[in-house]
Amino acid sequence: MKNIKKISALLSIIMVSVLLTSCKITLPKIKKNYTPEESMKVYIDASCLKENSDTVDFIGSEEEKNALYVSGKIKVKNKIIDELSKEGVSASDKQVEKIYEAVLRAVNKIDFKIEKVSEENDVAQVKITCNYLDLSNIQNNVNQYVEEERKGAILQDEDDVIDLAINALIRGYDDSQLSDKTYEEIFEMHREGRRWAINDEDKFYNDIMNLCISE
Repeated sequence: MKNIKKISALLSIIMVSVLLTSCKITLPKIKKNYTPEESMKVYIDASCLKENSDTVDFIGSEEEKNALYVSGKIKVKNKIIDELSKEGVSASDKQVEKIYEAVLRAVNKIDFKIEKVSEENDVAQVKITCNYLDLSNIQNNVNQYVEEERKGAILQDEDDVIDLAINALIRGYDDSQLSDKTYEEIFEMHREGRRWAINDEDKFYNDIMNLCISE
């Protein structure tokens, strides 16, 4: 039987890998004129799989928006499965769904402050500031919850161990806190029709994840 703390530690580290998903946004027919700040907000919300009233117009249609979000959800859940598989842990679809939902609840605690630094012709700079999600705090809480849930529990097999660790992990995410430390990054954007697009989307998704995580 695997060590419970090892499993719970593995699960909490998954946050680093699946916090944000890369959602590529193509250029659609847009009705609204977007500012650089509004455009950045759509990118961030799409990355966090968070609803935004502008997303459908920004992306092009309800169908395209749904496809984008479904694709993002699949990427996150597949990453969860991959990380568990590396340690020989086989989780059920229901367990993976619970982890996925817990991660999103934690991510939604982050408040992204968006500020335009400069705008000239068709080029702009936008600064994002946010507090970190404190992963060390999450890990400490998960270890504490594991110990609490072990008391009086009858663990007959490894499935019971995994259930206990996942339940502790979900509690850890739900009780997660933002650290006092803040981080900021400036991103380059350019005008594309009625909206603004990020110059280097791959760098953006990598940097935005680092903006959110404190280890």
